[in-house]
Amino acid sequence: MPDNGFYSIASLLQSDQNQKITADIIFGSNHAIFGGHFPGNPIVPGVCLLKILKDILNTTLKRNLILFQANNIKFSASIIPAIHTKVSFEISFKEIEGGTIMVNNSVFENETVFLKFKGKFK
Repeated sequence: MPDNGFYSIASLLQSDQNQKITADIIFGSNHAIFGGHFPGNPIVPGVCLLKILKDILNTTLKRNLILFQANNIKFSASIIPAIHTKVSFEISFKEIEGGTIMVNNSVFENETVFLKFKGKFK
């Protein structure tokens, strides 16, 4: 996955046996998106975390998935790129009928959890 200036992947590991993906993400704190979200107090938009999750799945599974069901999305803290320089995505997934991928995801840094997600991609 190319570095788009907003984020880059520092590491990406997949365990086929456990159907787990772990990725470390680094945000570009000078990216233009932070000028509008929010000026003087930049935070990573929640929808961007879902896009990064989709990008990681597409890259790892070599698919072109779309999110079609979000059973649970909980944002519990804000990612401030100047403070939270590297966050981790821990993704558990299982393929079910019709190519649907059930996903559980946590985004965190140390003990701080930013996002918990449960949903389906197809």
